[in-house]
Amino acid sequence: MAESAYRKSIELNDKHPSALFNFGMFLTDQKRHSEAVEMYMKLLKLTPHDGDVWANMGSCLHATNDFEAAIKAYNSALIFKMAKGAQEDRDKKQFSTLHEHIARASRKLASMETDPEKRKKLEAEAVENFELSIQFDPENHMSRHLLASLLADPDRIGHPSEDSQSGDVTADLHTAAPEFVTALFNDYSSTFEQSLEGLQYRVPQLISQHISDLFHMKPDTQEEKPAPDMTVEQLDAIETAVMNEMSDPSLEEDHEGVWSCVVDLGCGTGLLGPLLGNSSDTLIGVDLAPKMLLEAEKKQVYHHLFSGDLVSFLPALSRWRSGREAEEVGRQPIRRKFSGSVVRDVDQVVEEGLGGAFRAWHPLKPILVTAADVFVYIGDLKRIFVEVSSLCRPGDVLAFTVETDPSTTNQETESETVSGKRRKDFWLQKTGRFAHSREYIIDLASGIYRENMCIEKAHNSDTGNNSNSDSDSDDRSCRDDAESIDRREWEVVVIKDIIPRMEEDSPIAGLLVILKKI
Repeated sequence: MAESAYRKSIELNDKHPSALFNFGMFLTDQKRHSEAVEMYMKLLKLTPHDGDVWANMGSCLHATNDFEAAIKAYNSALIFKMAKGAQEDRDKKQFSTLHEHIARASRKLASMETDPEKRKKLEAEAVENFELSIQFDPENHMSRHLLASLLADPDRIGHPSEDSQSGDVTADLHTAAPEFVTALFNDYSSTFEQSLEGLQYRVPQLISQHISDLFHMKPDTQEEKPAPDMTVEQLDAIETAVMNEMSDPSLEEDHEGVWSCVVDLGCGTGLLGPLLGNSSDTLIGVDLAPKMLLEAEKKQVYHHLFSGDLVSFLPALSRWRSGREAEEVGRQPIRRKFSGSVVRDVDQVVEEGLGGAFRAWHPLKPILVTAADVFVYIGDLKRIFVEVSSLCRPGDVLAFTVETDPSTTNQETESETVSGKRRKDFWLQKTGRFAHSREYIIDLASGIYRENMCIEKAHNSDTGNNSNSDSDSDDRSCRDDAESIDRREWEVVVIKDIIPRMEEDSPIAGLLVILKKI
């Protein structure tokens, strides 16, 4: 209907700028980029100095992988927009975005260039434009992260300018900024799964297959014995509790899930959910990008979806689990039917608590925590491991993947390992993703870093250096955890080399890791 109206309007007057511009935007929204370019070309004959038209055409050319033409269009947009001057912050943000797009296109061309001198020039142009982007908008996290990835790459040929702000950008490469991850995947959400098809992406299948082979057995047909610390009153309450839940129409009358709950960290569009959902009583997904979660919700397999930071969500879930276990020892929840997931904000959950969001988890079933291709955007995994360890009980399982590069795992780094020897535990790659060494993952599983973090927190608390608003609860958690720390927190069930996907027709080295809480 809308397309017919646009075409009819242009047929009546094919030199109407607004009609041509709006139709071009319509075609862009429909991902018909080549047609949109044709429309913008017609419009530029009428309004050759319109920076918005040049910018939109550059985006369409970029989407069709015509990077050289896109750069020319972006530069034209900058010329005409900057000629008007920066009247307000919105203009500066537009300048920042255009420099970012030029840099990303140059970076892409550099990755495809085989001539060293040409690649050096393209990378230098990318660095320069990322820096200009940051000058116009210091909060442009996309530019900051991608610039850091260029400067962190030891094979990078281009170099920053003398007045570069790169020192500030590369000072802390421990994790990708949440704003960067959110923006990246919100942009990809509608085409994310389609874009993976050409990459031979296999992570969800690898995780689900190994989990199935190792743990997906039929439940024991023998009568389940109550926990030894149950009181007579608690045992008497079981029958009443189960009967009450059986009257709830949102619950199924089966106990076939191997897992009491699957917590899918960084669930994205929900590629892993359908592969594990049938083995779980409850399936939870968490992701930074709200638009990715809307795609996951369409799959109708997640019982609960949460939008926000993993490190904020995990303590809230851990507190809920501890509280519900104390309240409902011995209850045997019946498997929940899917009745339509609702995306909730993690910040709200942290502030208000989970309340009655979940039914009590089955006390004799483990939970499974997954992170499929998630840790590539988190370099330093120590805090994540602390929070997952706090959530999990003996018998619970953590399954995840990382990227790695065996040839660089013994290179020097700024920090020393526990043994005192220098080792590269994690590093930012030119792709913008982090890689991790096998040795670092094994050390994380051992609990060594958790113990050191508790010691550091205790020191900060004693000296008054801890400014974190959550420090009291963190310190209590550390003290509680420290009392029960075994040098091995997790049993390494699987750690194996994998190829999670392809990158520019080359295999990416990775690790599949499955750990069981001791």
